[in-house]
Amino acid sequence: MKEGRPEAFAEAYKRYQPSMVRMARRLVDRNLAEDVAHEAWLAALQRITGFEGRSTLQTWLCRITLNVAFNALRRNKHEVQLTPDPGEWSNEHNLGLAPDQSLPLSEPEMATHVARVRSLVDVQLKNMSRIQANALYLTGTSSMDGNQISKIFSISHGNLRVILHRARANLSSSISIN
Repeated sequence: MKEGRPEAFAEAYKRYQPSMVRMARRLVDRNLAEDVAHEAWLAALQRITGFEGRSTLQTWLCRITLNVAFNALRRNKHEVQLTPDPGEWSNEHNLGLAPDQSLPLSEPEMATHVARVRSLVDVQLKNMSRIQANALYLTGTSSMDGNQISKIFSISHGNLRVILHRARANLSSSISIN
């Protein structure tokens, strides 16, 4: 891809686009995720000559996708999705913030609860250091292991574990849902 060969780009796009969209989808709504992934590809193409190969291409693209998604969140921070994704409550990545499944919640109540939780989490993530927030998102949304994520941040795996521990502690201590 770095050599500017169209077939190399096509192969990379085919291979990494789905994971970039999945990662973006965990940060932004479904409609915006495709746009974030495309914007990340444009950013990657503009910066491909600066890619030094110290990480894998996938790791580099994931990092760009995260940055673009965070920028999209900042631009759209006033927008809140009020229609919950039905699969969201059964998803293991919902940070344990789903309401008690035995409670019968109407759709408007559930939508309000989802919006409230997302708002609380967004506020806390914006108050965290960028590396803590990014580490939480990557570990919760990607299929990469800790060593791959450590390479993205250019830190040791042990340091990543400390960062994640502190980020989770900050998030859980600052969010209480009544």
